[in-house]
Amino acid sequence: MKFLDYQTRWINDRSRLKVLEKSRRIGGTYSTSYGVFRELMERKGHDIIVVTRDENLATEFVGDVSRWVMMWNALTPNNTIDKKHFKRLSLEIPHHDGFSRLLAVSSNPNAAIGKGGSLIIDELAVHKDADLLMTVAQPIIMAGGNLSVLSTHRSRNSRFNEIVTDAKKEGSEWSLHSTTIYDAVEQGLVEQIVNPNMVKLGNEPWESREAFINWLKSTYDEFTFQQEFCCVPSDDACSLLSYKELDDAKARMAADGRLGSGIHYLGYDCAESINGDYATICVIRALDHEVEVVDTKYFDRGTPIGEQIDTVVKYARKYHVRRVVGDNAGIGRHPCTILGERLGEHMVVPFNPTMQSKGEMCTKVKRYFQNRWVRMRADKMVEDDFLSIDRLITPSGNIVYNAVKQNGSHGDMFSAFAMALTEVDEHAMSNIKGISNKDADPFDRVSAPMTIREKIALNRKLDKKDRNRFTY
Repeated sequence: MKFLDYQTRWINDRSRLKVLEKSRRIGGTYSTSYGVFRELMERKGHDIIVVTRDENLATEFVGDVSRWVMMWNALTPNNTIDKKHFKRLSLEIPHHDGFSRLLAVSSNPNAAIGKGGSLIIDELAVHKDADLLMTVAQPIIMAGGNLSVLSTHRSRNSRFNEIVTDAKKEGSEWSLHSTTIYDAVEQGLVEQIVNPNMVKLGNEPWESREAFINWLKSTYDEFTFQQEFCCVPSDDACSLLSYKELDDAKARMAADGRLGSGIHYLGYDCAESINGDYATICVIRALDHEVEVVDTKYFDRGTPIGEQIDTVVKYARKYHVRRVVGDNAGIGRHPCTILGERLGEHMVVPFNPTMQSKGEMCTKVKRYFQNRWVRMRADKMVEDDFLSIDRLITPSGNIVYNAVKQNGSHGDMFSAFAMALTEVDEHAMSNIKGISNKDADPFDRVSAPMTIREKIALNRKLDKKDRNRFTY
């Protein structure tokens, strides 16, 4: 088999410490299996320990190495290796005075304790005990073994990213290999690996490299694509909304004008500190599946709560809003109660900010902007406010949304807009890019079209799945 250039460089690198930050699906683990086979054949009395994310992947890795051995048997019938040396989680290569062994262990770092030789850690970024695993690694290789770490990024806060960062420093003892999907495609991934597999499975091959890249980009949201295919940790490309999505919303307003009619909703984010956040009001108008930002207001810092409530009542009556949505946490509880008394409890909806509710809210905002369902005019302060929301993946795999201070604002207008949007009924459904086509199939049913209620329920289910996903 002819390996691609990036695979060959990785296989031939015999550095004591080497690390590969890689795109998904470029054959990184497969080429590593050939390097293991070659090392086992060359070094007698040598053990190689591989630690993978789970036992299934460990079995798969041993199977890949076994296939190289079987290929060796086919090419050298007078020097074959008996299949009795093949086990599910181990492999022995007999030499004249002993064996070389491949040992696959579970992701539990303690399983590797007491072993010695070379160590390969696959997908370090997703190991639960990455720090302990790296602590265990040093004794394993101290008697002359090598350490190979390969993974796709998961977070800037991961141990894997610490290693990559260290490897980029001048004089580092790590040998760094970086391969993005663009690197792999440029070196022949589509022609030599992807298209042959497509034909083998009975599918049409890709007409061009660009078509393959464009398909990948359309299948994943930008955060996922950057992390899983471009070696960019998720929280290095973590803004919930992109500049393009905001520009598209402004372009929709400039090209198509304001919505002619619709239902008005008001979001109110309360604040009272002189040096802290701004209190904000955002009025939106919804018609079918589109939303227009009608009016925005930043209160001066330190504006008394009573004055804020009077202004909210004024805006609510001016625009004849259907619902007023206010933050029902901390100091916001009292204003929500008073607004309910003045406008009617049926009209005021308290928003209780939990990890789940904020995730649902932010996912809905992302969907509306991504599908170009928003029209707005925005000055620099409002733009910065909307772009200040970061989407972060924690080491435990949870997705959280944080606001970064910009121009003195802390996502305050975004918060008011997002809360108002929670009350908008969705009449046209389109899921965020990144949900698989299999999940989206119910939208395409012709024989049994879905009702609006079914679509809304399914979309909420997809939102929940998107929040919980952290592997792709």
